Amino acid sequence: MKLTDIDFKTLKLPVHPQALAAILQLDDHTEMNFKELDSLIRVDQAISAGILKLANSSFYSRGNKITSLQNAITLLGFKLIRSMVVLLTTKSLFEEGKYEKFRVHVYRHSVVTAIVAKGVAASIGMPHLQEEAFVAGLLHDIGKVILNVCDRTKFIETLNLVIEKGIPATEAEMQVFGITHAEVGKAAAETWRLPEILVRIISGHEDRRYKKPDTDSEKLALIVQYADLVAKKAGYGVYTARVDQECSAIATELGLTPVLRDANEKDQKARLDADPFFKFCTGMVA
Repeated sequence: MKLTDIDFKTLKLPVHPQALAAILQLDDHTEMNFKELDSLIRVDQAISAGILKLANSSFYSRGNKITSLQNAITLLGFKLIRSMVVLLTTKSLFEEGKYEKFRVHVYRHSVVTAIVAKGVAASIGMPHLQEEAFVAGLLHDIGKVILNVCDRTKFIETLNLVIEKGIPATEAEMQVFGITHAEVGKAAAETWRLPEILVRIISGHEDRRYKKPDTDSEKLALIVQYADLVAKKAGYGVYTARVDQECSAIATELGLTPVLRDANEKDQKARLDADPFFKFCTGMVA
């Protein structure tokens, strides 16, 4: 398969890429964007229900029942609401993989990467990037979703090579498809006009040439790479000996202290299993 074999504009996906791009372009700097986000939520019953469910979850609820979207938006804040709209909008994309290996190694892996990335951004003094980190973590493997849509049989074959033989995902994809999920994801993100930072993260998250980040976008990319590896250590994705080495290398570049590393890497699965926000996110796809 070649990239030219995939028409990203006509690819049969259960979500409209232009709608996703429009959501991601919104920011909290203008009243107009607040109104656009509010309108977007109100016209979609599934998204409205999901936002209200999150607002009333034990993770965010302060004991008072939230019954209106306006109160939910006030409680959760613009950026978190936008992240949740992205999650709920892409839910149908992940539902294309109705088999356990896809749920664990693609969907849950993406959710864990998103949650860990959000936490790391906060822990290294970059709370302004928390929601950007969440969205980037959620979408970093969008190329795998597309490969699964294009040819599920072949994608299952690549998953089996990764899971059973320990072959790196990109090598397995080249062996079976002739292209990688990073290449496919980049082409899709560019075609759909997603924000440039997301294009870079989607295309470069498998690049293991680490360097100390200088800009917010470089830090965000490294945060997602680290979170991707932590997710694998937690059992969401394939764990190999290289994962520990790569985690250590990225942690050094991010300036993570041993205490912060332990907080992110030790017993992560047990903490996630008890995390109501994780349960909310993974509960979106049965």
